[in-house]
Amino acid sequence: MSSEAPWTPDDLDNLLASVPTRNRARETDVESRPTQFVLPPPYDPRSGHPPQNTPPARTTNIGVLANRIENFNQETRRRDVLDGTEIDRAGLRDSPAFFLPPEWSSAWSAGAEALRPNGTCGVLIVVSRRGYGVTTFAQHLAARHSTDSVLLDLEADWSHPSVGRLPIEPRHTLLLELKDPETDRFDSGFMHHLASYAGKLRQCGSRLILTVTIELLKGHHPPSGAGIEVVRLTAPPDAQQLVEHHLKAKGHASLIQYVRSTSARNSIRGRDAVEAVRCVETVLQQWSAHQRQRTGPGDSSTPGLIARPVRVEHLASPTAPPDGLQSEIELALADWRADFDVLFGDPGERPVAEKSPLSLSDRCLLLTLAVHRVAPASVIGADAHALEAAVVTESDGPRPVSSPSLGTIFARRGLRPRLAAMSAEVDPQDRVTFDRPGYAEAVIDYAWDNFPPLRDVLLTWLVHLPIRSRAEADPAPRALSALILRHGKAEHLDKVKDLTVDANRASLLVDVTEQVLADEHMSGTAWRLLTKWAKQGKPLRAVVADVCRRVLTSADSTPRARRLAMTRVRNLVQTDDLDIRAQVLDILDGLAGTTDTRPLLVREVDNWLVKDWPPSAGRLALLALMSCTDARLPWLLGANSPFEDTQLRRGLQDLFGNLADSAEAVARTTAWLRARAADPAAADIVAGRVAPSLRGRSRAPAVVELLQALRETVLPDGSRASDLLFERIAPEAASDPSLSNR
Repeated sequence: MSSEAPWTPDDLDNLLASVPTRNRARETDVESRPTQFVLPPPYDPRSGHPPQNTPPARTTNIGVLANRIENFNQETRRRDVLDGTEIDRAGLRDSPAFFLPPEWSSAWSAGAEALRPNGTCGVLIVVSRRGYGVTTFAQHLAARHSTDSVLLDLEADWSHPSVGRLPIEPRHTLLLELKDPETDRFDSGFMHHLASYAGKLRQCGSRLILTVTIELLKGHHPPSGAGIEVVRLTAPPDAQQLVEHHLKAKGHASLIQYVRSTSARNSIRGRDAVEAVRCVETVLQQWSAHQRQRTGPGDSSTPGLIARPVRVEHLASPTAPPDGLQSEIELALADWRADFDVLFGDPGERPVAEKSPLSLSDRCLLLTLAVHRVAPASVIGADAHALEAAVVTESDGPRPVSSPSLGTIFARRGLRPRLAAMSAEVDPQDRVTFDRPGYAEAVIDYAWDNFPPLRDVLLTWLVHLPIRSRAEADPAPRALSALILRHGKAEHLDKVKDLTVDANRASLLVDVTEQVLADEHMSGTAWRLLTKWAKQGKPLRAVVADVCRRVLTSADSTPRARRLAMTRVRNLVQTDDLDIRAQVLDILDGLAGTTDTRPLLVREVDNWLVKDWPPSAGRLALLALMSCTDARLPWLLGANSPFEDTQLRRGLQDLFGNLADSAEAVARTTAWLRARAADPAAADIVAGRVAPSLRGRSRAPAVVELLQALRETVLPDGSRASDLLFERIAPEAASDPSLSNR
């Protein structure tokens, strides 16, 4: 829809002159009466052509005019509102993973009352600390108590909150999270305007559920009344109950017995909802590894399946050997901080219970073991030395990377006994296995939490780990993503971004970002960062494109993740970077090749042609769809095409009229006709459907290129495909032999 009003100031003057007043005498001379204001019919972009000069309907009622103007304003407003993903209400209602814990009962009742049918509440604000499960609370509350409306999960794609960007749609329940301290921090004006927004929502039968962290709400007082209600989650669900319920919901009720031991209960107790869900993942990982050990003794790539010599326990030794699933789960859930307090304590302190603080070199070795877990001893030794050198350099200022000296290294114990002292096992081929469930992750977390000056050194070291040709996967993405996910802060992923770009390791950043996106609690933060990266330099835009490619093509991606990826792809093509444009078109060509992802491209074309969104992404999506085939005809021209003839004609006209931005249009149209040269009927249909889009002065360059490209394509009757197309484009000229030959 065009953003320009379809009437002129003269029309407005006529309107005012035609309004009757109380004291104005009735005009008897028909000719002297002012012309009644005529509002042109609204232009529908789906019609594919501008309004025709048909007799319009007369509008003399100011109320009708005001309503049409309001509709026009609403249509214009929709172009800048936040995008969202529809949530499957039935899927939420039927989810076995959800249960209503006692800690949520009060807030749930208050929220259900606020969302009651015909209620006055337009905006429900749910306040909670991070990790309490507020997203789950809001979604399931909406699914069960906002009946007969569309559930729409909004993406906060903004630099700061603005009520003006919140959608107003009839019969919608909108969900929006505000938790990012960088982009979601609002001012008093935002809260003030929520009251009027709440009223507009109720007028159209809609509601907004806004979840806000306590940190962002500090200093603000949510307005009460006037269509706004506030509920608070004061505690997370009981961690033990949450773990057991999720295990049962995932079909692993048999594992509940393993988390009911005294040791497991102590490890689970006191965790928030996010941490409890991760305990479930830990239990399932240990169960999966235990099953592989029992069923796959020949798999040498699985840690723990290597023939071990006598296991040497040292320092943080478990009370029971991890020879069964029960002990493996307990070790994976255990809190090792008391042991690490000794290992990373002051070297001058006296040993405690046969445990003594580690030297600098042994601390670096332990961290290296925690990162690699399984690797050749030479790799472990080299990377531990690199970490120690980085720590020494950071401590003493600029100096050669070769520190510590060879003499210092040679004066220590050998690598093998040091590895054995840390419960790492070395087989006869010098392959090291550090198989201590939960311990490796805890080592890295402890060093990160307790030695803040070490963080930058640790991140830099992980980013610069050499890429070796070994069977095991690169350990850096796993370690980096684990650190980022544990703390859930955007600044850590942003720091990794800076380090990887400086080190020319874009592929590492793609791997780390992909793993962070897979975490439901951190994905929103990562998507916001990708939006910011898409507007920065070429290396980062290429990273965003690669991440989006993986999300869009992964069979495990959710519809919401794919939609968010397409939004970032749309952001990428708003620049003049031709390399990124080519990369994006390659991604879209891949999506067009499968029926499962093709609707994503149809949506982009629809956003462009119907909703009047910026054309860059829509043009590329249409180009990608031109490569699809359907039996005898191109998919876009076949019976399964999702576009009406007028829509497709408008799209092709735009492509042919802007060859500078759509150079591939000629080649792909040429391919349409060449592929059907042996089928005259199909070729005639293609030429007839393409020809109307080529008529017009702006499409002349495209016509010339097409005719030249098709000169060598011969049809079964001996005529050229270029002649067939020319006849359809200009039948009058084609009938004139002199012009045709020319």
